[in-house]
Amino acid sequence: MADKKIQGKNTVSAKAGKELLRAKILNEKTSFNVKEAYKALRTNIIFSLPREEKNKRVMISSSLASEGKSTTCVNIAITFAQMGAKVCLIDCDLRRPNIGRLLSLDSAPGISNFLIDAVTKEDIIHKNVRENLDVICSGDVPPNPAELIGSETMDKLLKELDEEYEYIFIDSPPICVVTDPSILASKASGVVLVALQNSTEKDVIKLAVEQVEFVGAKLLGFVLNGVEYTATGRYKYRYGYRYYNGFRGKHYERNYYYNSAYSKEKNKTANK
Repeated sequence: MADKKIQGKNTVSAKAGKELLRAKILNEKTSFNVKEAYKALRTNIIFSLPREEKNKRVMISSSLASEGKSTTCVNIAITFAQMGAKVCLIDCDLRRPNIGRLLSLDSAPGISNFLIDAVTKEDIIHKNVRENLDVICSGDVPPNPAELIGSETMDKLLKELDEEYEYIFIDSPPICVVTDPSILASKASGVVLVALQNSTEKDVIKLAVEQVEFVGAKLLGFVLNGVEYTATGRYKYRYGYRYYNGFRGKHYERNYYYNSAYSKEKNKTANK
């Protein structure tokens, strides 16, 4: 499939952008500004979630592919684990899984293998990938991912995980492409959508919002990747979050978390 081009001051393919985001998994070398930005995002998510629920499930999705949702999902999960909460990260993108690759874990056996009763729950949980963070990878790619995700076995698994973890983060396929995310959204406490500046179109975002609302899920907000903005007369490249809440006609002003550090690396690659 031909790479979708991201139009802007500099141009980089969606595939190259995905590789850049993959390199941005939080670690000891990550800059202070990036870490603080994810902490700000963590705070916004915490206050956006229903307070009456003891255990929280958060689905991370995007409108289309290659918008940075898997990288964002991993980093959010890591940031929640860093505050001492017991966190489970699940790769439910059974069609094009990424979590195993991003964290250098074996993808199989994983959740797809569990859902067909091929392995036990203990067989699929990678313990302490980071402190307080356990990970369940996707498993072997099945022929019927939507049916597996919507099964009673999946519901039972999530309920069991609720007893063990304070937060469960679910990486899903793009919500405008397949039905799996809509099924997952109905099982989540809230949904965060990832968009890529100069790539994701408004009509597609509108469709993604409609998909979330159709299943009665709570839309927590958006993470907007690749933002380049001006401050004090100069271009600044850093992680920052701008918070919007509300919905007015055709203008989507929900919780936008602007992730602008990606722009600097994007531009470097484009200029090579």
